[in-house]
Amino acid sequence: MNPNDFLFRESFYLSLREIEDSRVRLALYELLCRFGVTGENGIESYPAAPAEKAVLSLVLTPMFESIENTKRRYERAVSNGRKGGLKGGKLGGRGHKKQPESAGQTAREIEGGEYDE
Repeated sequence: MNPNDFLFRESFYLSLREIEDSRVRLALYELLCRFGVTGENGIESYPAAPAEKAVLSLVLTPMFESIENTKRRYERAVSNGRKGGLKGGKLGGRGHKKQPESAGQTAREIEGGEYDE
C-alpha cells in the first residue's frame, strides 16, 4: 500500500450518507480524503461555521483514527513479513501445526507388520 493510499470503509460511506446537508456531506468527504491521502487534519482550517466544524470533528475523528490504525497495522505486517513473519504468534492462519510422526501412514505401517488374515 502506497503511503498516500487509504482504506475507505463501508462504515464511512454508511455514516456519511446519513448527512442530509449536501454542503456538510461534501466537506466531510473532502476532509476524509485529504486526511487519508496526506495525513493532514484540515478541520480547523476548513472554511465552515463553528457549529459545522463541530459536526465535522464529531463525525471525522473516529474515521481518522480508523485510517491511522489501518495504516499502522499494514506497516507492521509489511515489517514482520520482511523479517520472515510474525514469530511466536498464534497459529490462526500463520505457520503450520507439526504433523505427528505417523501422519500419512496406514495402520499396518504404524503397527509395524502384517495382519494375519
